Amino acid sequence: MGRFAPGRRAALTPIALTRRERGKEGKREAAMGILQVDLRVTIRLKVATGILPKDAPVKMFAGYGTGKVCAACDLSTTKKDVEYDVDMADGRTFSFHQLCITLWHQERATYLRP
Repeated sequence: MGRFAPGRRAALTPIALTRRERGKEGKREAAMGILQVDLRVTIRLKVATGILPKDAPVKMFAGYGTGKVCAACDLSTTKKDVEYDVDMADGRTFSFHQLCITLWHQERATYLRP
């Protein structure tokens, strides 16, 4: 039997997608790399178009996932995920998965002036 009860779908998160798409056991690393590249491109486009901010947040909170939709990948967090909520100076609030917030910080850092 599989890990999940019959008739139940696994929650789709960045990590769950890599497991689902990897096909054979030995391809997990390759699938994760592809997912991160696609996710990085998505985040880069969202930052460039202003959907995600370029500025640093004024406050950050972390906790277990509450089902909020991630601002980067547009997938909901689950109770197994670490969910980050960030408050921006303009009053906007964003929620992220752990991998998504890391990639967002890396992408927005490319807009910082030396």
